[in-house]
Amino acid sequence: DMRLKEFSLLMVLLLAAGAGCSRGGHEGGGGTTGQPPTQVDNPSPPDGAVNVPLNITMSWDAAAAATGYDVYLGVDRLAVEGATHSSPEYVGRVATTSYAPSGLQAGTVYYWRVDAVNSAGVTKGPVWAFATAAGSSTGDAGWLLGGYDSAGTMFNPHSTVVRFGSYELREEWVETWFTGGAPSTRTGDVDGDGEQEVVYCADRSVRILSGDGVLESAFTLPGNVDHWVSLLADADNDGDLDIFISSRVENGSLTTYIYDHQGHLIQSFTRSNAGYDSSVSPVCLLPGGKLIVSYWAGYSLKPRAIACHDVSSGKELWSYDLGAPANVSVVDVPGVGWRIVTGWSTVHNGGTGNRTTDGDLYTVVLDENGTRIFTQTYSSNGSTDGNTHALIVDLQGTGVYQVLVIETHDPTYYPGISQAHLLNLQTGAFERTVDIATNTGRHVSPAVADFDGDGKKEVAFVAGGDGAAYKLYLLDDDLTFLRSCDADRVWGAVDIDGDNQIEIIATKADEVLIYDWSLNLEASFSFGGGQKAWSLIVSDINGDGLNEILVWGNGLHCLSIAPK
Repeated sequence: DMRLKEFSLLMVLLLAAGAGCSRGGHEGGGGTTGQPPTQVDNPSPPDGAVNVPLNITMSWDAAAAATGYDVYLGVDRLAVEGATHSSPEYVGRVATTSYAPSGLQAGTVYYWRVDAVNSAGVTKGPVWAFATAAGSSTGDAGWLLGGYDSAGTMFNPHSTVVRFGSYELREEWVETWFTGGAPSTRTGDVDGDGEQEVVYCADRSVRILSGDGVLESAFTLPGNVDHWVSLLADADNDGDLDIFISSRVENGSLTTYIYDHQGHLIQSFTRSNAGYDSSVSPVCLLPGGKLIVSYWAGYSLKPRAIACHDVSSGKELWSYDLGAPANVSVVDVPGVGWRIVTGWSTVHNGGTGNRTTDGDLYTVVLDENGTRIFTQTYSSNGSTDGNTHALIVDLQGTGVYQVLVIETHDPTYYPGISQAHLLNLQTGAFERTVDIATNTGRHVSPAVADFDGDGKKEVAFVAGGDGAAYKLYLLDDDLTFLRSCDADRVWGAVDIDGDNQIEIIATKADEVLIYDWSLNLEASFSFGGGQKAWSLIVSDINGDGLNEILVWGNGLHCLSIAPK
């Protein structure tokens, strides 16, 4: 029967085709179907990995139908991406899904590519990146004070050891025990183990975390008022950093506390007769156990002062009343000695003190004994109302220190031309004044560092608020305006990517922004949740040669950089 023969032949052909499909599927990555292989994926180390050991074996998942793999490795992303068999980045063809490179260097970013190969062709793989372990820390002892140093420059001079090309910010861990605000955070070795800890205070609880974000210890502070961590310093000369606590007023008294990492009270000192809206903040521990503290009060007016306490006895050594002191900068000026300068705010509450009021702008400089060096007013060189932020700096890098004053005004309460001033450190005379902009807003956060690598320091600061948009301004070493961009606050200056150039660390809403000297955005990270970035510090908390960013938003976020 012809139909039966045709049916039998059809079944033979179908069975043969099915058997062929079955053999091809069974062979997987080792067979060939006349088509090029699929692309490789799932690299190890993962794309963007850091602290990779030098004896790493790189591996990847098999590509379907591949019979071999061409491996490329180098330190330039574009070179690896465009490499061919004739390129120095080509290290050879392997039959397995792994390759063990030799000669890797510590603290180096490497890029690699694996192409899948069979007789039908080559399928080019993506470029992946990893950074080898640096083998050393940045040398940073920690972010011990509010402004990194006692001058408040916000400049961490310890560069990331690994040099990154292009990079991104990556979240390492999040501390969510407290999400309701912006606890001040400090980093340093408080337990003597040779590693940095992360220390913060919220809801009267001091919490100490490891560099990996794991809680190591916690203790509760006395009273029922707000406290915060202001300073880490060795108060009892045992070689370990101690925790200096700021406080709001309670029962008419202001108390400064000093604890060790286990919650043992080392010292406390109290000022009585304090106003209902007052607070005290430790600023800087000078040699000889002299602790500079700042007192502030609102409508109650008392106390508003800079004072000095002996840490060992708790005794107040001196106190200097002021009309409306703001930020405090403390610097050991070579050949001169310690100098203390304060910013100002014209709150117009009727406050007075030592030739000053809270109705006019002043700059006051004291020595470490509380002796006045000078008091300068702004009635003839700027507006009398507004805010000033004062720092002691050497912008020219010549060893001649001056007082840098950023004077700001807002369109709502105290309009005027915002200016930058340089004052003589000995006399207070105005040596340079530059107009910045009109009504920039009163709130200021500056960072001072050599951003362009010319041996001189530039000034980056954000001003805004009270009806004025927030903006980041960049001034040259002679205070000449250079450029600006949008940002809510400047928090730090550090070489975050190891390129020997200092970046500006800023925030805007819930974003962390990293700008270069030209205010080009290098990287950003949003922690979401609609929560504003409340505070930020930079430190090598793991001792791995990479600077991490600790930022408070909806919790404490630890960010690190990763190659891309």
